[in-house]
Order: sequence, then structure tokens, then C-alpha cells
Amino acid sequence: MLREFLDFIRAYPDLLELSGVVGSILYVGGFALVQGGVVCGNGKTYALSKIFAALFVLLSLAGAFNLGAFLIQIGFISFGLWGLVRRVEIKDTVPIVRIPENPIKV
Repeated sequence: MLREFLDFIRAYPDLLELSGVVGSILYVGGFALVQGGVVCGNGKTYALSKIFAALFVLLSLAGAFNLGAFLIQIGFISFGLWGLVRRVEIKDTVPIVRIPENPIKV
């Protein structure tokens, strides 16, 4: 079944390339939003953006496999899912405290 899917998707190299581009936009866009203070790096939104980015890039590797890139994507997916599970598990037991961006005014 996986082989049939890979053969099918390889017939559309433009879609594979687009998938990689979308994944990289999600990676860089999510990082920019964290650096700009728009989203929290510990939040669900950031974790989900990394998981989806990794899935898109992973799909693009069906056209041109690269072991290093594959391992990075598997790491992002695994740690992203782990973080989401942890967040759900501790949500009921430990309150999440948000620190103000500029706590001290001079």
C-alpha cells in the first residue's frame, strides 16, 4: 500500500516540490511568529505548525530522498507530538503561567 502511494505521488513532481515549499514556509513562518512575540514557542499552535511543516517536507522527500532531512522531519514530528501529549497531560495539573513581555517599566 505504501509503495503504491509513493509510486502515485512520484508521478507528480510539481506537487512534491510544492509540498516542500509549503513545509518550509510553515517552518520559517512559525519561527518568525515566535520571534515576533505573536505566538508562544511552548504553545499548541507552534507545535502543530512544526508537525505539519515536517509532514509536508517528509512528503516532498518521496521525490528526492535525503536521509538527513528524513531524520530531521521524524524528529520534529516525534518531539512535536510528545510535546502536545505532555501539554494535554499537565494542563489539568499545573497552570501555565505567561510572563509579560516587558515586566519592568523604566
